[in-house]
Amino acid sequence: LILPLALSGFAAQIAAGEHQGRNWQRMSATGLETAMVAGKLLHGLQVAALTTAVLALTTAVTGLALGFNLVGLVAYLPRFAVVALGMWVILTFVTWLGAVMTSFATTMSTVLLSTIAGMAMLLAARPLSVLNPAASLTRTTSAMSPGNVASPGAAAFEGVICLVWVALLALALRRAVRRQS
Repeated sequence: LILPLALSGFAAQIAAGEHQGRNWQRMSATGLETAMVAGKLLHGLQVAALTTAVLALTTAVTGLALGFNLVGLVAYLPRFAVVALGMWVILTFVTWLGAVMTSFATTMSTVLLSTIAGMAMLLAARPLSVLNPAASLTRTTSAMSPGNVASPGAAAFEGVICLVWVALLALALRRAVRRQS
């Protein structure tokens, strides 16, 4: 719950700043919405990759402190890559919400409700959690199926789901920015 909300707070604050500076309208009026969306997507991917790197580093340091061998961490590298994609989905989702909603509070309230709904879906009807982008980080960490943490096939499946979500949300974000003019 903490990491999705922290990522969301970061993205929601940026989106609120875009509204305050009327940046969405400027980009749409000058026909640069595609470039802006691409920049937002790349920034989100960068934040997701760096956040995942910190997560992997803290996992490695904790493992070393507990006496585990770092060679065993190699089996989890595909999962860390998919976790970065899960974070990217959340950042893209919140960026889209931030383009549609004008206030930070409204965006974060929606994210909180979506995250809680995603957790409930994971507990009650796991297959349906694919329909909620806010559940992507929990799905990609294999929190609900620990046996799949080191499975490359399970990681690839979750990765495809994440990439589909990013593509759909990118199209929705571009459309929302175009409407701002």
